[in-house]
Amino acid sequence: MDKIDLYQIHFPSVLVFWDGLADCFDQGLVKAVGVSNYGSEAVRAISRTLAARGIPLTSNQIQYSLVYRFPELNGMKATCDELGVKILAYSPLGLGALTGKWTETSLPEGPRGQIATKLLKDPNWSLLLDAMKDVAKQHGADTTLSQVAIAWCIAKGTTPIPGVRNVRQAEDNIRAISLALTGNEVAALDAAAAKVAPYIEPTASPFNNLRQSFDTKQAMYEA
Repeated sequence: MDKIDLYQIHFPSVLVFWDGLADCFDQGLVKAVGVSNYGSEAVRAISRTLAARGIPLTSNQIQYSLVYRFPELNGMKATCDELGVKILAYSPLGLGALTGKWTETSLPEGPRGQIATKLLKDPNWSLLLDAMKDVAKQHGADTTLSQVAIAWCIAKGTTPIPGVRNVRQAEDNIRAISLALTGNEVAALDAAAAKVAPYIEPTASPFNNLRQSFDTKQAMYEA
């Protein structure tokens, strides 16, 4: 391999790392550079830093799904859209919740089990799944909830990167690429998702702490 397609750094990092990211681009080691889990202010800051060297910020990899819409609510998505930074949406299936497989008698283990318990107690959760099923029916009997969830992310202008455990899941996810949701379908899913209580409180969202993290690390770099 002569060149990496995309080189990203994770969470707001000490600013000297940004120079290293740019150096890799200038030396032809990478085709594009990006970040992961950066908040709005940090995205703007690194975008300015890279732009000063003639390098575009290509991506910001963040959690984003029908049940994790904080990037819409806190301005993160709007900032990326404004700057032309592509969002790589990880956990587009809501950690598995949006597959529709979780039930009171079939809960995942570990932290996901706690998330599942919280969602299943929310009366609006079943309404979101029903809305997803309605959309799926409009696109054929073989359309799955996973495909609808991924297609929703695509309709929002993001590039979803779902995880898989086997070939069947991979093939199922790939078919979502050809699933084009209508504006009305996206709106219906938005409305249903907005009524579901978040499985993590906004105050616990990592994005709320990114500005403080960025400011602290910037001060360390400038000291």
